[in-house]
Amino acid sequence: SIKPFSVFSDTTVFTFFCSIYLLIFFKQKKYFWTLIALLGFLLSGTRSFIIAFILTYFIIYFFKIRSKFKVFISSIIFSTTLYIFLISFSNFFNQLFAESSSRYLLYGTFYGRYETILRRLEDFELINILIPLKFDFLSDPNLTFDNLHLTLVANFGIVGYMLFWKFFKIEKHDEITTFFFSYIIICGFFADIIYSFYMFFLVAIVIFSKKKYA
Repeated sequence: SIKPFSVFSDTTVFTFFCSIYLLIFFKQKKYFWTLIALLGFLLSGTRSFIIAFILTYFIIYFFKIRSKFKVFISSIIFSTTLYIFLISFSNFFNQLFAESSSRYLLYGTFYGRYETILRRLEDFELINILIPLKFDFLSDPNLTFDNLHLTLVANFGIVGYMLFWKFFKIEKHDEITTFFFSYIIICGFFADIIYSFYMFFLVAIVIFSKKKYA
């Protein structure tokens, strides 16, 4: 038998794959397939992508933002606010859900990211936002932010960070394309997906494709 995560590199890629069809089938009113995609999306247990999907849907379909720049800024603002909130109350949530056996309520992993970020930031100074610090000068090169945005700024500086997002040239500003552009920005706050070729292969399909899905 073939396990789904033998086909996909990990659960995050599988979740992103399901989220593509969840949105497309829902907009096409194919509700049976929407339910199948939703089950796969939820059963994967990737909470960060579930939160990001809800937040992105709110930005694109509630505020109806279509401009690439406005989508980028609004996604950064909303997700930064949520990220700071979860970090600020990490001790509280970690204690609140300490005894929970539910995968969705297990907060220890996010609490671990908070401690890792603090350790990694000990090596950096303000100038490193413009001039990235070489790995040779890191106290522990194996530490990661588990955050796409912090990883990009730490390794390439703010200029490299902006050039990375400039690469996403959106030719058609329809709902599906702008949705997944916003979605990947928000997901990046909760996962270091910059290292996943499989993830960005799917991202390229939904963002650069000229096909009208809905």
